[in-house]
Amino acid sequence: MTSLLLPTSDTDAEFARITAALTRRGFLGAGALAGIGLLTACGTSSGESAEGSMRTINTALGQMEVPTNPQRVVSADYYTGPAMFDAGFTPVGLPVDYENADGVPEPYASALRSLPKVGRWYEPNAEAIAALSPDLIVMTNLLSENNPDLYEQIRSIAPTAVFAEDGQYAWKERALGVADALNQSAKVQELADRYQARIAKFRSDNADVLSKVKVVYTTYFEESGFSLYSPTKYQTTVISEAGFQFNDRSLAIPAGSNEWFPKEQLELL
Repeated sequence: MTSLLLPTSDTDAEFARITAALTRRGFLGAGALAGIGLLTACGTSSGESAEGSMRTINTALGQMEVPTNPQRVVSADYYTGPAMFDAGFTPVGLPVDYENADGVPEPYASALRSLPKVGRWYEPNAEAIAALSPDLIVMTNLLSENNPDLYEQIRSIAPTAVFAEDGQYAWKERALGVADALNQSAKVQELADRYQARIAKFRSDNADVLSKVKVVYTTYFEESGFSLYSPTKYQTTVISEAGFQFNDRSLAIPAGSNEWFPKEQLELL
C-alpha cells in the first residue's frame, strides 16, 4: 500500500488540518444518527394495558411473548432507547452512557439524558433494572452473546425482547422491532416511509452531482491515524442509500467492516 512520502512534521500538520476540517463540517453526524435511531418523532407512551394480556413478537432470538401494551419499559443497551423515542415512548430507565450525551444527536440527547440509569450499555445492572419494576425490557443481542449469565439474570426480571446490534440494516430493523414490542408499529412505519421518500427525492434532486462525486466515510484519532468504512457498514447505510458513490479503496474493504490506516496514508481520503 502506497504511503505519503512527506516529512513527519509535514504529515502531522496536514493530518491536523484535515481532521479539523472534518470536525467543523460535521461529516460524522449522519453515521452517528444512523447507528442510534431511525428518524425523530414526538409522542407519549401507549395507553393502559389490559392486565395479563400478552402478544407474540419476533426478536433476534426467536418469537417471544410481551405485554400487549407495556407501561414500564427499560432500555438495557445504547441503541434501543432512541428506538423507543422514535416510537413515541419514554423508557423508565436506560444506560448511563446518555448522561454525557455529547456524541448523541438531538432530540435524543435532551429526551434521554435525565432518565434513571441502569449501568453501562455493555454491562447493565440487573438490580437497578429490577428496582424500576419493568413489565418489559428491550436490548440488543450483544449481552446475550458476550455475557449470557448476566443476560439470564435480566431476562428473569421481565419479558426481554432482544434485537440485532450489528448489520447494515440493523438500525432500521431494530427501530421497527422495538416499535412492535411496544405495540407502536404504525408510528415508526410512518417514519420509515418518510425516510424512503426523502431518500428518493434526494437521489432525484441531486442525480447530476451524485454521478460525479465519490466519498469516503472516516473516523480518526490524531495520534494513531484514521479508519475507512465499507459502503455496507451500518454507519454508512444512509450515505449509500442516498446515492453517494464510495472511492475505490472504500469499496475494497470487506463488506460490513472498516479498516485502520496510519496518518501517513492520507491520500486514501
